[in-house]
Amino acid sequence: MFVERKGPARGGPRGATVSPGAKVGYNAGPMDRRNQARTLVASALAEIEAELAAPKYQLCPTQLGACRDTLRSYLTSLEAGALPPKRDREEGLGRMIADSWPFDVPLGALVLRAERAWRNA
Repeated sequence: MFVERKGPARGGPRGATVSPGAKVGYNAGPMDRRNQARTLVASALAEIEAELAAPKYQLCPTQLGACRDTLRSYLTSLEAGALPPKRDREEGLGRMIADSWPFDVPLGALVLRAERAWRNA
């Protein structure tokens, strides 16, 4: 994400300015990553539940149920602010999706993005 800066540049010579319209990048803070993860996990969960209600991709209902349960636990931990340490956040859904689901199913990519966002939150 980029923000527009006006005024003196940080770390530059005294009186240096950043021209209006110049874009300066910054790293997303922990709350930004958590909010993004919450949005992605909620979106993936809604799509999984829609697939369970009206199947389009011929995916195993047991695997879809496992995805739903896992994504629900991710969402609960994000909303409670009770995330485990990053080294303890496994990515089990990714392995299941890569091994079992067709590559052209967009639902798989959505779940993978949500799980990666949860891991990095």
